[in-house]
Amino acid sequence: MDAQLQEIVDNQKEMIAEGKALKSALSKVEERVGEHEVKDLVDAVEELETSFKEQTETIEKKLERMQRATTDHRGRHRSRFFETADQARGFGLFTVGHATGSKALQEAFKSDFDDITVDTKAFTSTNADALLPEPLSPAIVDLLEDYGVAEVNMRREPMTSDSRPYTKKTARGGAQPMTEGTAVAETKPTLARKTLTARKWGAYTEVPSEVTDDSIMSVAEMIADDMATEHAFALDQATFLGDGTGTYNNITGVLNALGAAAIFAGSGNNWGALTLGDHEKAAGALRTKAYINAKWYCSHQYYWNVMVRLMLEAGGVTAGEIEGRRRPLFMGYPVEFTQVMPNATGATQIGAMFGNLRQGATFGDRRQFQFKASEHYKFGEDSIALLSTRRYDVQIDGGGDASNVEVLSAVQTTV
Repeated sequence: MDAQLQEIVDNQKEMIAEGKALKSALSKVEERVGEHEVKDLVDAVEELETSFKEQTETIEKKLERMQRATTDHRGRHRSRFFETADQARGFGLFTVGHATGSKALQEAFKSDFDDITVDTKAFTSTNADALLPEPLSPAIVDLLEDYGVAEVNMRREPMTSDSRPYTKKTARGGAQPMTEGTAVAETKPTLARKTLTARKWGAYTEVPSEVTDDSIMSVAEMIADDMATEHAFALDQATFLGDGTGTYNNITGVLNALGAAAIFAGSGNNWGALTLGDHEKAAGALRTKAYINAKWYCSHQYYWNVMVRLMLEAGGVTAGEIEGRRRPLFMGYPVEFTQVMPNATGATQIGAMFGNLRQGATFGDRRQFQFKASEHYKFGEDSIALLSTRRYDVQIDGGGDASNVEVLSAVQTTV
């Protein structure tokens, strides 16, 4: 196969991966191949069919793995992501029933969960949207907090509109001494005005088009796993790495919101050169109020390659402590693992952050999960495309500035 045809095939394979039907991909190849290139056409068709088969097997294998993981040795379903199997069933019946338009699944939901009031718009295969019922929503929220680090650690502010202003106290007013018969001098706290702006986020997953009541719980577990993983990871990325661009939905995360005074240069340009003193400087700089719920935030690679190394080098550790299971603590404070933080050494890199996210970051929650579905996007794979969306914003308001450290700080390798 010549290079030009191979380029066309590769392009169509990418389109198949994004949901394009096999027939459409083959048509594009046939348009470019003459009768004298029959062998090349055959090779191209076989390559596209192989690619299509690999894509269609993905969702089937994923479902098989989920069925094995959620079935005990007696063949009974056990929920991995929901508190009960009934909760998983309710979630599955609602989401898949509406996504596929299956009357049988919708009727089963109404019959088994008649105490749940569903406020939803008309749900069709081409223009579908529905809000997850309130009794089922907490299960997904809990999942997000289990899968991610940011949401469970930030201060949550409900948003009743797309934009919500709030104020943050940046300096206290202070009490003044008084003498008999003399008016006290007026003092006021310094306030900064902040605004939460709801931003839309979407996570995509697929479900088989032929879903029966018998398999609904395994499918529900698969959807929940996909949604929780994708949404939680995106939120962690925006909260820690956001640079204010469209990549992070215009959110500026902690590492880019920290003032110069809150970033402490380490003793070298790689993890191996960092010292206990480097971390002590970052930890000791916060305002007193921050230490109540302060934590370290880093990847597990940083924890084992830097923090554990420093603890062992400090001495006083028994063989039993080294041999036993280690709790993720450093300098007396919990360590939260988030894999969006650097997992390999580098120069001019913030590898660990310390502080109180509940005081230094605000999570504006606009609305619960909403679903949209299409049976046409993945028609060639006999699957239903399911898009889960939510709206929220993140504001980092405890990063300090060029002269002051507030409730968040970080350790950075040098150039």
